[in-house]
Amino acid sequence: MDLASRVPSFWEHKKIDKQPVFLGLEAQRRSLRLYLHLLLLAVMMISAEVLMAWMSWGLALPGMPREF
Repeated sequence: MDLASRVPSFWEHKKIDKQPVFLGLEAQRRSLRLYLHLLLLAVMMISAEVLMAWMSWGLALPGMPREF
């Protein structure tokens, strides 16, 4: 028996079975809530920027005084 037969080949070495790691349901729910809150924050920031730009152009939303 020579040394090459005892050393696993490159492809045999890569055949290690690794089970995918799934988050638990509670962790998935928490991460989803985090992403939704971050998305809501981004939408609110963008809408505030749009509103400030809209008002800087001298325009006003209906029912809003120009000197806001």
